[in-house]
Amino acid sequence: ALKSLQGKKLPPERTAVVFGNGNPALRYDRAVERSFYALLEEHLRNNKQLREKMDPSDYENFLQELVTEALLNNLPITEDTAPGSLQNLIAGRIANVFDFHGPSYTVDAACASSLAAMISGAQGLWRKEYDAVITGGIDIALSATSLASFSAINALSPDGSYPFDLRANGFVIGQGGGVVVMKRLED
Repeated sequence: ALKSLQGKKLPPERTAVVFGNGNPALRYDRAVERSFYALLEEHLRNNKQLREKMDPSDYENFLQELVTEALLNNLPITEDTAPGSLQNLIAGRIANVFDFHGPSYTVDAACASSLAAMISGAQGLWRKEYDAVITGGIDIALSATSLASFSAINALSPDGSYPFDLRANGFVIGQGGGVVVMKRLED
């Protein structure tokens, strides 16, 4: 469905992908966790003192249970982990999957990333650099890591969430995504 628009095929060589993203995604956090627990397991396996204090089968069970519980519901690392970890790969991955050959890049303007991507996409259309652009943005990184980071810089309200209110004293974190296909009106 993405390769055509109202029955008209999007020309792969003249279709750009411009995406907005201002935060590493959940796959980034999960890849970090997976890497951390691999290091933790290695450290525990090489800890002679701990190994000598425990029965060998209890020790193996302890290690297996620790890693299994720690990585419960964790995502495996796949070819889609990199775009979730390195925002600059998002547009390239989309272009690759749908075989679009126009420009593809990701813009980061924090909370305004989606809007910045749409503006950049519209400018490319206006300059006739391409004939169609897949644009928009996504942010589904509402995790303990991002909440802790924003709390550390006092960006979150300490006493509640009051969007569009005089009591507002921090920003509201949200999640969502949206994609639009834009073409010049005459096209």
